[in-house]
Formats: sequence, C-alpha cells, structure tokens
Amino acid sequence: MNLQISQEILNNFKNDIKIFFYNSWCEWTKIDLTSDFSKENLEFITQNWKNIFFEINDKKYLENAKILPFLDTKNPHSKTSKYLFTSPLITSRCGCSTSFSFENKLISSQKLKLLKNALKNKA
Repeated sequence: MNLQISQEILNNFKNDIKIFFYNSWCEWTKIDLTSDFSKENLEFITQNWKNIFFEINDKKYLENAKILPFLDTKNPHSKTSKYLFTSPLITSRCGCSTSFSFENKLISSQKLKLLKNALKNKA
C-alpha cells in the first residue's frame, strides 16, 4: 500500500500506530492516530520501522494518502485536530481543513427550493 506518514509524526510515537476514521463535524470524517489499541482483526503496513495498523475496510481510503502534522494558525493551543489527511479520494474539505468527505454531499430538494427562492428574491 502506498501511504505516507510524516516522519515528524512517526517520531512522536514510540509504539505501533493505529489509524482510524471517525465521524466529525462539517465534512463528516476526521482521522486520528493512537498507540493504545487491540491489534485483533486489523491489517498493518510497516513504515520506517513502525507498524501502522488500520481497519480492513479502511484500506481503500489509505491508498495514495498522506498524513501530515496539522498546524492550526488560528488556535495554536488546540489539541483536537492534530493531523491533516490528504488523499485523491477526498471530494470536499471543511474550511479549517481537518474534516473531509469521501462522498459528494447531496442537498435536499427542500433546501434547494429555499435557496432558489432566496436567490430569486434577490434578483
């Protein structure tokens, strides 16, 4: 698998790493890394002498992806968003760049009608 994790991130982990996706705010998905996990039913790759584990069904999202340190210039003390995940499979990203989506979001027909009426009234 072609996955790249920043050397800076790898240096901060003494043990094996688990990558996992979790539900998040605006764009649905964020990524986290942890060293506290059970290794059962996980796949792994080795990168720079570290074993990197992940859920089997997440493998498709990790191909050609990069995980980089995230610097929030608006809030340097924030610990909630530590990693920036980039991938050719990402279709949208939130304004702060930490949450992302692998699917195009659909707008409901009701919201579309409201938007259409709002734009019509401004014309």
